[in-house]
Amino acid sequence: MESREAKSLDLIVKVAERCNIACTYCYFFFGGDESHKFHPPYVNEETAAEIEAFLDRITADGAVENLMIYFHGGEPMMAPKPVIARIARAARRLSESGRVADLGLSMQTNGMLVNDAWIRFCADLGIGVGVSLDGNEAANDRFRIDKKGRGTYRRAVQGFRRLAGENGAGIDLHPGLLSVIDPEGDGARRLEHFSGEIGAQRMNFLHPDGGHDQGIAPAQVAGVENFMLGVFRAWVRRRDSGLRVRFIKDLLDTLLSDEGARTCPDSARRLSRILTISSNGMLGAEDTARTLDARFRDIGHVRDFDSVAQIFATPALVEMQQAAATPPAACAACPWWGTCRGGTFTNRYSAQNGFDNPSVYCDALKAFFEEVSAWLVRGGIPVEDIERRLILAGSAPEAVLGAARAEPEPLRA
Repeated sequence: MESREAKSLDLIVKVAERCNIACTYCYFFFGGDESHKFHPPYVNEETAAEIEAFLDRITADGAVENLMIYFHGGEPMMAPKPVIARIARAARRLSESGRVADLGLSMQTNGMLVNDAWIRFCADLGIGVGVSLDGNEAANDRFRIDKKGRGTYRRAVQGFRRLAGENGAGIDLHPGLLSVIDPEGDGARRLEHFSGEIGAQRMNFLHPDGGHDQGIAPAQVAGVENFMLGVFRAWVRRRDSGLRVRFIKDLLDTLLSDEGARTCPDSARRLSRILTISSNGMLGAEDTARTLDARFRDIGHVRDFDSVAQIFATPALVEMQQAAATPPAACAACPWWGTCRGGTFTNRYSAQNGFDNPSVYCDALKAFFEEVSAWLVRGGIPVEDIERRLILAGSAPEAVLGAARAEPEPLRA
């Protein structure tokens, strides 16, 4: 029986390869992949038609039951609405015909261009919206600046609030927030700000990009650990409010039920089933992985493929699928392998070893897994149940929680 992952496909469609801001850490414009300079600024009608035909071909054999399409940029709200609508409606037809059982449509925006027309557009097409934000004004505006060097916080928050119902359309799209972890920041304070002051109920926090070739300092790893533990501890205080933090939910889904462990929604499995479609119609691997090496960028044009099997038989994607399924040598005996899979592809990669490395944030991930597991044990979840689920998720068959901490350790300096 095929797993859910095997019949799932996520497509990142770069409807815009231009942006109205200039985040200092942006992997797409400043991460070493210069291909955007040679691509059309936006998906045009011809490419949208080719993507529509591509979706029809690759779903014809029943190989895609769960389809997720993300409209990305650059800034996707700079793209023409008709091309986004054409792709979204094509996907809707696949869902309505029963060819695709589960369909999701989403857009990730910096929030700067949100207006009532975009809100109605997304509501009419059933496109969920997430806003990128990196904390309060001081924290966000260290990195997320416009092309004149000005901070973007106030305009992004205004966009978020419009999406959340403060608009002339009378529509609440229930937007989420996506944030990059700041190793020098305070995770608890950021969660409290997002939830308490902005009113977000759904959010996620991403590890900074960078792998073994970038020389990530131990202090940065410790800072990521502190941030993650701070977010978790703040979430524990607010968990009865319905607040959802995706990286916490993913781990709890694995540790709290056998079924969740078997279908562990770990990042590596997901990322190995994500494709990116550039504005010129070229297919590549998951968006951030495209910055690692040219072989992950352009595996062919959408017009060249007739099936998902054909796509995932290309050498670069075979390499990524093998990396998702195979522990790096350093992870082979790790009890957390099933929940972690070595971390994200970008955090695992080196030019010398490829993906045969643990995440550069390995110590931070372990500390987070240990604290959440210990918290569950103190709350009454048997250690044996957690150990069994780690094994079901694909981890090394060994006990890991025999001495759960009675109290959380202080954050590392």
